[in-house]
Amino acid sequence: MLLAALLLITSCDADHATPVMGNETGTFSLVLTPGEVQSEVITRAALNLDVEDFQITLAEANGTLLLDKRLLGELTEAECTLPAATGYQIKAESCTPEESITLNERWGMAHFVATTTFDIVSNQHTPVSLTCSMDNAGVQFVFEQSFLDKFPIHAVTTQDGRSLVFNKDTHDKIAYYPIEEDGETVRLKLTGSAGGWSDRIEIIQEMPINRGKIYIVSITYNEAKSREVALKVSEAH
Repeated sequence: MLLAALLLITSCDADHATPVMGNETGTFSLVLTPGEVQSEVITRAALNLDVEDFQITLAEANGTLLLDKRLLGELTEAECTLPAATGYQIKAESCTPEESITLNERWGMAHFVATTTFDIVSNQHTPVSLTCSMDNAGVQFVFEQSFLDKFPIHAVTTQDGRSLVFNKDTHDKIAYYPIEEDGETVRLKLTGSAGGWSDRIEIIQEMPINRGKIYIVSITYNEAKSREVALKVSEAH
């Protein structure tokens, strides 16, 4: 699905004079679009994205910082007016990499990010476009009724430095995991109990994840099929 959001920050109108590079100023505006996220059922609302809350970092070509994590919706006309120069570096992200793990009571959030460079020409306006890509992954567990009926006491625990527990109280949560390379795994442990010492299960599994995807893991129980407990990962597309 395409998460389409568009915001145009308009700076002051500029006369389109002959380009002159030097100490004079020009202006820029930013068009920001979150790109695709691959999932069967997750909506933009579920991701809790608002492009006006994206953080903007701006630096000169030599790395001198001009803006540090300034919210897109709060950029001013003065901040969009720069000395004429080449190689300005701009980054937009939905949150910091650290916040993508620690926000929302450590469930994290989708981390969308993009960078580009642009030039400012004196007395001219420069539109800058960024399409942000999701560079972490999300996982949600769905306990199907067949499993709930058999194992009313249940939980999935994942470990990545955090210990996140999915159960009847947190089944609607999405947990986000940083990814350095596609194919990294999340270690999960599924437990279930009917309330007594019998009919108890424990399954430990490594689940591969890729950046830009949100996985829905359905957990089912099949009494007729050798009392099978199955974890089915939705195909991300």
